[in-house]
Amino acid sequence: METRTPYEKPEVEDCAAFMGVYKGEAYYFHMGMLDRDFLATMRTRADAYIIFAESCAVAEEFLYKYKIEFRKIPRDMIKI
Repeated sequence: METRTPYEKPEVEDCAAFMGVYKGEAYYFHMGMLDRDFLATMRTRADAYIIFAESCAVAEEFLYKYKIEFRKIPRDMIKI
């Protein structure tokens, strides 16, 4: 929905949350907290990162420095 393009399973190896790269941005959907432990599992290099997660425990300055955008998963999706 975010990119308005059909989903295609990525061919590269990364963590289970990796959705793919679109226009230089790597997308991740993590059903948990965005923290440094999760960030350490990411393998794909991109110009920027969009990470959907339940919550975020990483400082805004760190996110800005590494071009990471946190987006909160809506509550109704967490319950699925």
